[in-house]
Amino acid sequence: MKLYKYRSTSKYSLEGLINNEMFFSTYKDFNDPFEFGNPAPDLAKYNKNARKKLRGLFDSKEISRKDFLHFVSLVGKPSEETLKEREETLARIQENIINIGILCLSEIENNILMWSHYAEDHKGFCIEFNDLAEHVASPTDIINVQYLDDFEDLNNPELLIEFYIIMFCDNKDLPRLEWEAKYKKLGRMLSKNEETQLATAIMGNKYTDWAYEKEVRLVSKSKGPIKYDSKSIKSITFGLRMSENDKNTIKNICNTEDKNHIVFKQAQKLESGYGIKVINL
Repeated sequence: MKLYKYRSTSKYSLEGLINNEMFFSTYKDFNDPFEFGNPAPDLAKYNKNARKKLRGLFDSKEISRKDFLHFVSLVGKPSEETLKEREETLARIQENIINIGILCLSEIENNILMWSHYAEDHKGFCIEFNDLAEHVASPTDIINVQYLDDFEDLNNPELLIEFYIIMFCDNKDLPRLEWEAKYKKLGRMLSKNEETQLATAIMGNKYTDWAYEKEVRLVSKSKGPIKYDSKSIKSITFGLRMSENDKNTIKNICNTEDKNHIVFKQAQKLESGYGIKVINL
């Protein structure tokens, strides 16, 4: 996967290039105050949606009256103890998310606003990485940012209902011990899927106005500067306002055994209209 990192010519950026390091930030360092703002599921609303969905399945004769009444009894009004356990679980998930490191990258190299906002008003540079996630010292996950007009509604009970149907309808005749083992296994998978969905929504959803960034995030349990293999750098593009002195500085930095494969490119204005083209040097 090709991904791009827009950089200024600051001492910090150049040292990162020299040392083969990228800084994984916490969300509090981001420039969007709405980051990590997607609300967690509301158990009362979640159960209400489940009851409504079950009523629809019953009315369409997809489940029996017996199963309908059984399932509805499982998604009634949550008790105070259940709500407390749910809050503790959500707090644990959110605490883990808050402490992770995130590296923000882009799928594009020629966006005018990206060069303006993140590459020093076109005086900086842009690093092209190839499969960076596979060449970072700390294990990372990839999240493709989803751009939305509103927060994602996480109160969709379809996975829970599917779990009920699998266990209480499709597999109800299994031997007791086999049924219990399957119930526990699928229950753990359901919980894991819900946690992943929550984490992805919190870490990967942004307001639609940011869509021009075409952002991809690398997520790590570590934060701060993290090493990467310089072989993952494919090219470096110089901004259209970058000084010759800064270009020479970067070329000298890359004049090493581990970086002499890097291709240098130049950003230029399109002659035909608003836009940037990237050419090889």
